[in-house]
Amino acid sequence: MVMAMAMAMAMDRPHQTMVNASRLRQSPPTSFLANLLRLVMIIGIIFVAVLSARDSFASLMRQRNPNAVIAVMPNEPIALAALADSTLLKNALNIADMGICSQIEDLAKRSLHAQAINPKSLRILSFTACQKQPKTETRTKALLAVRLSKREAGAHIWLIDDYINRDDLAGAVKHYDLALSTSPESRKVLIPNLIRVIGDERIRTALATYIKKRPSWLYQFASEALAKKESSAALAMLIEQSGGWPDDENYDILANALLNQLVTNGEFADAKRHFLGRKNIISRLLTSAEISAASFSDRQTPFAWQVLGTSSAGLSFMNNAENGGAISIFAGPNERSVVARKLLLLTRGQYELNIRMGNVSMANGGGLKISVSCLDQSNPISILSNQYDQLKDGTVLRSNFQIPNGCIAQNLDIEIAGGQSQQGSEMILNAISFKAIL
Repeated sequence: MVMAMAMAMAMDRPHQTMVNASRLRQSPPTSFLANLLRLVMIIGIIFVAVLSARDSFASLMRQRNPNAVIAVMPNEPIALAALADSTLLKNALNIADMGICSQIEDLAKRSLHAQAINPKSLRILSFTACQKQPKTETRTKALLAVRLSKREAGAHIWLIDDYINRDDLAGAVKHYDLALSTSPESRKVLIPNLIRVIGDERIRTALATYIKKRPSWLYQFASEALAKKESSAALAMLIEQSGGWPDDENYDILANALLNQLVTNGEFADAKRHFLGRKNIISRLLTSAEISAASFSDRQTPFAWQVLGTSSAGLSFMNNAENGGAISIFAGPNERSVVARKLLLLTRGQYELNIRMGNVSMANGGGLKISVSCLDQSNPISILSNQYDQLKDGTVLRSNFQIPNGCIAQNLDIEIAGGQSQQGSEMILNAISFKAIL
């Protein structure tokens, strides 16, 4: 029995061996599968890396070198739009050439086909329009470009020109604001253009709406407008229509510069109106030569006292709570200089000028000179010129003068001479006032 079972087991072993061999042939070893998976993973990583490198290259270079990107990725939309844009800029004067125009349009259309939401290509197509198109179709492209991206300054410029041609100044100013606010690089072109037209009342009215909102471009605009003397009066009116200057020290500097420019231009009525429209001003300084902290404040420019003189002849303001203040003026030996000047807008008529002196220390040859002149840019006219050589403490100086017709603005000058001695001259002026004589 045992022998029979052993023989049966022996006869069955070759069969089992064959079955196991067959299984081995049908199922690959585990290590082979692992290697295969590893290889597939490596190929995938390399593929992703290549794609990533290509996209990084495109992202970096499509604006700087669109030709290189297009060579690798012929339908990269941003590179195509960038190439169309650079070609347009290089050939701006030859855009009417059909060959150049068609080349630009082809690039823009390819870009638009690859990426439908493409404001730059739409803007380029609105500029070129090689084949004559209805104005409405071109306008639609430009409007769509700025709707997709407010930063498309070129489309804004096209629309500005379009609105001006249709005499829609409000529409033109709207796109001036959008371009200046979203595209700082456009300011080099648009701000000078805008300054040239602010003399037009309709432009100012439309523009005032945006300036009231204190846009980011206002400071640059006002600064550049100040550099154009002929724009001073128009700028003043624009600021007034916009609610005045912003409450900011930097704008205070611009406001003072504008007022001084108006005075220099002889535009005294504009200077008066603009001054009275500012906050925290003292209106009486238009006709007063008072000595006070306010009358020496930069905030009251140009109707504050101007401190002039040199290193060896000048003045200092002395604050005094009781009477407002006084000024001490001095000049070294052999020095003579105008040390203070006050702009006035006295009306036609007869006046008495009173100056109350304080302590006086006057050297031999020293003196004080008081002058009033009518301001006329071509030829200032003197209406008072008094020289005082012998002064004592507490003296009150009185002078009469007349302001004639046409004398809208006046300068009051205080001049001191130091004399010959080594001490020079020094004196205090406690009060200066005008009185109309009927």
